[in-house]
Amino acid sequence: MGVNCFLEVFFMLMSFTRHLLYTFFLLSANLVFAQNGGQHSFEFVQMPFDAKVASLGGVNVSAYNEDVSMFLYNPSLLTSQEHQQLAFSYIDYFTSTGSQVVYSYSLPNDFQLGFGALYLDQGTIPGYDEVGNPTGSFNASDALITLGLSHKLSFFSMGVNLKYAQTAIEQYRSSALMFDIGGTFTHPTKDLTLGLVFSNFGFAFSNFVSEELSTPFDITAGMTFKPEKMPVRFSVTYKQFNNFDIAYDDPKDDNQDNGLGEQTDNTVGFADKLARHFIVGGEFVLGKVLNLRMGYNIQRRQEISHEDRRGLSGFSFGGDLKFSNWRITYANAVYHQAGATNTLTLSVNTASFSKKKRKKVVVE
Repeated sequence: MGVNCFLEVFFMLMSFTRHLLYTFFLLSANLVFAQNGGQHSFEFVQMPFDAKVASLGGVNVSAYNEDVSMFLYNPSLLTSQEHQQLAFSYIDYFTSTGSQVVYSYSLPNDFQLGFGALYLDQGTIPGYDEVGNPTGSFNASDALITLGLSHKLSFFSMGVNLKYAQTAIEQYRSSALMFDIGGTFTHPTKDLTLGLVFSNFGFAFSNFVSEELSTPFDITAGMTFKPEKMPVRFSVTYKQFNNFDIAYDDPKDDNQDNGLGEQTDNTVGFADKLARHFIVGGEFVLGKVLNLRMGYNIQRRQEISHEDRRGLSGFSFGGDLKFSNWRITYANAVYHQAGATNTLTLSVNTASFSKKKRKKVVVE
């Protein structure tokens, strides 16, 4: 019986993946799959502006747990349990600050609608001309509007996001239209969720530079599971399926002298390249009120931290406190010895307000 159940789930997953891939390639036949970090525009859309994702390592497409903001990373994670849920997020990102609002609403026939709006203030930047003379300061900012739709069919969910992104530097503007297509399998009896997302494929339709801008396309897969007798929910995420070599090639590491007159080989090996795709996280379930989280982003630790003093670079921490219909979530992500980012998310189920109002009317 166990083998038959396993085979049934396996074939369901294969059918689900095949249909998702077919839909994606049908919509994006002309995409280029050899993109790497720093080679395209609108990179800010990949930043984790939700405290839950930030605490789990910055990338997650499978951590389903009544969190409305998760549809921004996988549109199929939007379910009826987030009906009329509203979330506000604030992020202190080094010299930038960002704010985000997210809302969801249930439609008939198991359809869910989600809305998200993000604004990232890059601060004031001093300006100079070509010979170094100051020309005064200017501002830079980024904005993103997301509209999501999901549909649940048995153990599977499908979803799509439509995104409008805009980047502004001084008087220059650039805009892009992007799409996400995601799918989720939720095990009927186990605490197990599998997610697959094709994100940020699209095009720029207004540029502030002469060359054509590209969007940060990514294929991400993830798994979140909780062993039956453990108070920990684990997440494993693999990003950039579309590009295996995502390691940053630092020119200063080339042809280094080891002090003995010999040149050292600093080439990133196969195992290191593979490891940089993974983000792992853990959520400690301490009852219905308190959860604690920790994440580890391998690429972030390998490429951003100082090679001699790595410290906690690549690690992230956080948790949430739930009371009544409110939830407060906090995350601290360590990028470098020089500092970390802080993210705070406040969410509430607005449907509870109308329920309380009706109860009051009945009592009166």
